[in-house]
Amino acid sequence: MKLAQIYMLIVGFFIFNKYALSDDLALKTMQVSEQIVPELLYLDGHLEAVNESTVSAQTNGVIEELPYDVDDRVERGSVIARIRSKNQQAGVQQAKAGISEATAGANQAKASLGQAQAGLSEAKAGLSQAKAEEQRAQAASQQANANLQQTQAGVQEAQALLKEAQADFNRISEIYARRLIPRADYDRSEAALSTAKARVNSAQAQAAAARAQAESAKAQIASARSLTEAATARVGSADAALAAASATVDASKANQEAAKAQATQATEVLAYTSLIAPYSGIVTKRHVQLGETVNVGTPIMTGLSLDELRVVVEVPQRMINQVRARGKAVVQADDSGDYLPVKSMTIFPYADPKTNAFQVRINLETGQEKLYPGMFVKVGFVMGDAKSLVIPKQAVVVRSEVIGVYVLNAQGLPSLRQIRLGKDVDSQQVQVLAGLSASEAIALDPVQAAIYLKKQRESALTEGKAHE
Repeated sequence: MKLAQIYMLIVGFFIFNKYALSDDLALKTMQVSEQIVPELLYLDGHLEAVNESTVSAQTNGVIEELPYDVDDRVERGSVIARIRSKNQQAGVQQAKAGISEATAGANQAKASLGQAQAGLSEAKAGLSQAKAEEQRAQAASQQANANLQQTQAGVQEAQALLKEAQADFNRISEIYARRLIPRADYDRSEAALSTAKARVNSAQAQAAAARAQAESAKAQIASARSLTEAATARVGSADAALAAASATVDASKANQEAAKAQATQATEVLAYTSLIAPYSGIVTKRHVQLGETVNVGTPIMTGLSLDELRVVVEVPQRMINQVRARGKAVVQADDSGDYLPVKSMTIFPYADPKTNAFQVRINLETGQEKLYPGMFVKVGFVMGDAKSLVIPKQAVVVRSEVIGVYVLNAQGLPSLRQIRLGKDVDSQQVQVLAGLSASEAIALDPVQAAIYLKKQRESALTEGKAHE
């Protein structure tokens, strides 16, 4: 009878287990396996702010406003201090007056330049007209010389005819004196001689007129040439005046630019009277008091931003080559053990001659909470890879001094087994050094596994009492 009861208890237990795996208490399990995990070398590092600076005065004056103090939160662009600005405002007004004066001078210089350009154009037009007159005078002179040559040729021809008529008249006169020819021949010869003399006189008169015309043409050429020379001189004078006006315009532009630069400088100096926060952060030190006189370079306020933090760690010389080769690291908070997201890593290319250690900067992702500059953290540098059993941290249960997991047997029943943990792989996984083997199944939720095991035991006891 007892054997039958025990048999029915065992069968009922397994039937319960079969159906329990499919209800709301069904265990979430995983199979343990070996993974390639990085071998980490942990060193101590400390946090520092990426943005930490001291705002100093860039102008002289008296502090008239200090709206923030140590530990105050300051938004980017806020006025953290204000310097009395009467002198700076006066400088801006003076610079603006200088701009107005320089602009008036530039306008006057431009007007003078326009007049000089007009004068040069007029002088060039006069020069062109004088050259045209000179060319016309030269053309008239050439025509007069040609006419003179032609009239001189006519004089020579008329003189030759006169010489011939005189000879013919002399011959006719001798013959007529001997009464060998009639009177009519003598009269014709005399008339021809008179005609030849008249032609010579006429040719000589024409030559004299042509000569006078040539002389007049020469005089006109000389007059036109003098006009051309005068026009050329006027062009040179106008050109010089234009160059002087251009130089004045350039000088006025330079004065105007200098006045604008002075105004810009004065405006910037006025802006220096309001000291602006370069980024959002917290005030860590206030160097001056209200009413204090400051000079250029006097520190006003020091602050830092908690939005961007980085880890500074010293790596020994014997390890730096492996760190450079791998170029990977993890950062773990010293108090909570949480892993901090890493954005980038910078390795300094030189060692500290006193410690022979290389400085490494590890930039963290923005928006880290509960972290402050100066805090210590653990930095794990990847030195190599190794195989190891890895399980999720959520599967680990801690009871007093016992660390274990719920392992499923061949029948799918969980039982608590003590294990020895190694180093964290990341924020979600941890290495197992002893207590587990590859291919074993474990429960992912220790609380659910405990409840599941408790209900199995209660059900088994209930079934046992029912059969009795």
